[in-house]
Amino acid sequence: MRALALQGSDAALLALDGLALRHAAKPKNVGEAASEAFAEAAERQDLTPDALRDRVVPWLGFEPGTPRLVACGAKTIEVTIGDDLGHAFRDAKSGKLLRSLPKGAPAEVELALKEEKGILRDAMRAQSLRLENLLVVGHRWSGALYRERFLGHPLLRPYARRLIFGRYAPGGALEASFRARADGVLVDAAGAEVSLADDAAVGLVHPLELAPEALEAWRARLAAEGAPPFAQLERPMHRVSEEERELEACFGWVGVSVETGRLKGAALRLGWRRGDSSGGWIHDYYMAFPLAEVVARIALEEMPVALELSASARLGALSFTPREGPRRALRLGEVPALVYSETLSSLERLAGQPRADGTSGAA
Repeated sequence: MRALALQGSDAALLALDGLALRHAAKPKNVGEAASEAFAEAAERQDLTPDALRDRVVPWLGFEPGTPRLVACGAKTIEVTIGDDLGHAFRDAKSGKLLRSLPKGAPAEVELALKEEKGILRDAMRAQSLRLENLLVVGHRWSGALYRERFLGHPLLRPYARRLIFGRYAPGGALEASFRARADGVLVDAAGAEVSLADDAAVGLVHPLELAPEALEAWRARLAAEGAPPFAQLERPMHRVSEEERELEACFGWVGVSVETGRLKGAALRLGWRRGDSSGGWIHDYYMAFPLAEVVARIALEEMPVALELSASARLGALSFTPREGPRRALRLGEVPALVYSETLSSLERLAGQPRADGTSGAA
């Protein structure tokens, strides 16, 4: 693993990140070793792991700023990535979409596209997972970086069309929501153009941030054009109940038993990281929310560092602490709404069930 990380090429780092995703739940710690090596590679480049993943998105057979054209007899076909995240074909002259390459395509092109198909599927699966995790933690790009990453990269352009991004004020409030049209123009739910300065803060929009009418307008717009690559506006929304606002922990999953391999794999995929692992046991997992300066922690019992087949661990209390300074428990009423909602949604997936105390606060 570390050999790939030290090699340092985009292809090597992409392969390493793929290993981390595909083998997240393996008892032999393949996924964890790959994830740690990738994190070390990011640190050497003074980047976060997600920033490095931004950089190593594969280009496959595409080139920056250049259409991918294929001569098929008398026709010239442009190959793109469609909204279904697979290869798409259009007549370069008429702009008409085609179901496949027409007859007359060079055999070597057909072979190359066939070989790319599996790589593309894995790459897009990884990007969907990465972007969902960035939505969860409230990641921000600059306006310039958004254009470079999402409008300038053929594999990420479909995400600009199928997901809703937002422009955020310096204090963090959502100023405008938008998506990209096929021509790259940014528009709101009504189709009006949205401006975006190079130094603007851009992030994926969470449904909690949208007014009810804006949320419904975007849902209607997207429903007419096909499902997004992951649940964005249809995400579960959890709110702190009045009786929980002064509590310093959520006890909704205390005692729930989860098979250790499944728990570890799900935690890695969802963005949780191993916390205290003294004495050969993992005592908690944590998830950092850098923008909110908050860390969520779920306590664990009987979770071994070295996974055992058929073993189970038990979940404990969920707490939140400031990211910097003394580790004091925040009252649940102090936790930012997005952080609380996404943490509870993530725990539902980790545990494989809703919270067991009947006070979900789900909206």
